[in-house]
This record gives sequence, C-alpha cells and structure tokens, in this order.
Amino acid sequence: MGLSGCLGNSDSDDETLKIGVIGVHSGVFSSMGPPLRRGADLAAKQINEADEGYNVELIHEDSEANPDTAVTRARKLIEEDNVDAITGMETSNSAIAVSEFCASRNTLLVCNTQSMNLQMGDCQRTTFRAQANLTDNGRAMADILIDQYGDEIDTIAGINPDYTFGHESWEEFTSYMDENHDVEVAYETFTQLGKGNYQNEIQAISDAEPDVLHTGLFSGDLITFIQQANSVDLFEMESLQSDDGPQFCAVGTAAFPDVPAALGEDMPECLLTATYYPSFPDTEVNNNYVSSFQEEYDRTPIGFASEGYQFVDIVKEGADKAGSKNTDDVVDALEGFEYEAPEGTIRLREEDHQGIQEYTIQGRMGPVDEFDYYGLAEVIPVEGESVAVPPSSECSLVD
Repeated sequence: MGLSGCLGNSDSDDETLKIGVIGVHSGVFSSMGPPLRRGADLAAKQINEADEGYNVELIHEDSEANPDTAVTRARKLIEEDNVDAITGMETSNSAIAVSEFCASRNTLLVCNTQSMNLQMGDCQRTTFRAQANLTDNGRAMADILIDQYGDEIDTIAGINPDYTFGHESWEEFTSYMDENHDVEVAYETFTQLGKGNYQNEIQAISDAEPDVLHTGLFSGDLITFIQQANSVDLFEMESLQSDDGPQFCAVGTAAFPDVPAALGEDMPECLLTATYYPSFPDTEVNNNYVSSFQEEYDRTPIGFASEGYQFVDIVKEGADKAGSKNTDDVVDALEGFEYEAPEGTIRLREEDHQGIQEYTIQGRMGPVDEFDYYGLAEVIPVEGESVAVPPSSECSLVD
C-alpha cells in the first residue's frame, strides 16, 4: 500500500499520456463500443497533430458489459500496460467496479455511467463522471411531461432493465413525478439484460392502460422491445396519445441514434433523452467536432462517440493544467474544472466530481432531413443546474 501513490502512472516517456479506453465491443450492447472508440481515436489524433503539451497513446479494451471482465481489463491496463488513466465505461455495474479498482491503484478514471452510486456511497477521489447522470435526465424528462401534458397524465408504467441503472432510473423518475404531479404507478417490471421476449410485459402494459410508458431499456434490448410492441400496436393505444405531440413514451436512455437507425420509421415518436445531439448546441466547438468526425469516418457522431472524444481530451487537459501525469496532481487540476465539450460547457463539481452539463438534452423523436431515420424533430434542452442533485453527504468527498 505504501507504493499506491506510484501506481496508475505509466513508464512511458515524459511527453506521452497513455490512456486505456474500456468499451463494450461484444454481446447485446456491442453497438456502444465502436462509436466510443472512434471518438477517443479522433481526440487522440487531433491532440497529437496539434503537438501542444502531452501527446496521447490509447489502448482499447472490451468490457463485454460484465463487471468482472471490466475489472480484469482495468487490471491489465494498469499493471501490464502502465496507463496513466482509464476512460469509457458505459454500463453502470462495470463502471462502479472499475471505479473501486482504479481507486485502489490510485489511477484516474474519467467515465460516464448513469448510476447515482458514483455520486454517493461509491464515489471515489480518482473518479470523475463527466456527464449528466440518470437523476438529471429523469428530472428533466419529468419536468417536460408535467409542464406540457400534466392535465393528461394520471398513471404511469415502466419497463426497465433489472440492474443498477434500470432500478435507479425508474425510482428517480417516479419519485420526481410523484413529488411534482399526482400520479399512480399502474404497472412496473424489471427485465433481465438480453431477455429477447417481451410479450408478457407488453400485454401487462396494455392491460394497465397507462398515460405514460417509461423505459430505461437500451441498445439491442430497446430495439427488440419496440419491434415486439409495434407488432401489437402498443404505442397506438388510446391512453398513450396526447392532444398535440408524441405518444406518451418516455425513453430515459441515450438511445440515439443506434435504436432509431435500426428501426427507421418504426421508431415511435416519443420523448427521448440524448447525451449528445449533433445539431445542438450551435457552437464553434460542436460544429468543428461534427465536421472533423464526418471527415474522418464519413458518418454523423452520436453520444458514445462524443463521450470517447471528450473523456480523452479531459484527461489531457487535466494533465496539461497540472503540468504532471501524476494521478494526485491531475485530480487536483480537474476539481472544479470547466470543459468546453461538443454538447456544451461541463463543470466537474469539486465536491463529488459529478459533471454538471450546461444543458441536459431531451427531445421528440420524428423524421428529420439530416438522417435517413428518426432524429430529434424538436430538441428540448433543460438547464443542467436546474435539475442537478446537490452533493450528497453519503459521498466521502463531501465536507
């Protein structure tokens, strides 16, 4: 333990930052990993071409969306590859496990996981969550529903994945709805990852006739659920229709664009949370990022790509600011740091290392000219500070 201050700092040359990027490249959520990698690779390329401050070397690994595998990959990156930092970690259980392991090795982790745990009892000094969490997004979506359709909403139903993110996202959404609008939970269920058959759940939702259907399913699971729901016209049921607007289907996950791209016009015109959307905000940073990404990969960037891009850039900027690759120095430099990301300004809150976004991005799905599939026909940004949860006393970093 006396050597822990040296662990997590590479034996690479003094001018190179070695960063491990752990993504999901296999299994039912394998659509998440490639865009994360593309974004990270683009950031490294631009950093190295600029030749200012540290250069960057990336090592990519596959978590398989499995916490044990993710920790094994992190151990390899730290103990064999001697990385200075780790980024990535799109799934909550894996991120929590890797955060604990990185803390034990005094290695910086910059990640995005929706789980609230990294802001509470599982917070670690070496971990920065550089984006909004599920509570921020859940509150923003609830605010939109209440503000625009409150008179039409009395009951809600939910189908969510049976793991940390699914339970927390449903709890936060329902509790916030209940605090600010009188609603009743008509039906709720939690399904195993990669379930494949949702016919029983779809029938139960139909029988409950909710005014709002909320789901935290994502990637392949969400695609399968929507396809099966469409086969029985679930989203056409009368209770889910509004007088003016989309069906009352609230997708509380970053499902753009892999889900609508797979479904095309079969994507329901519902409300959706997006960690990133290429046309918002209209800033020089975002516009340059989009054009660079399109030039490099001949495709439009999505949320996981922007995460990979900014996580690598944040590590680099932290090291440049600290004038050091040492974990303790970079952590000190990143506390309270404001970063101009493609999706707007992100402040890394000093108290618990939670990223406070300038805006959380919500929107209505529908046909848009820039895509061959559904996009956000209307972007509905919500100020991040207005929905951010204050630092929790459960976090050991909070005074």
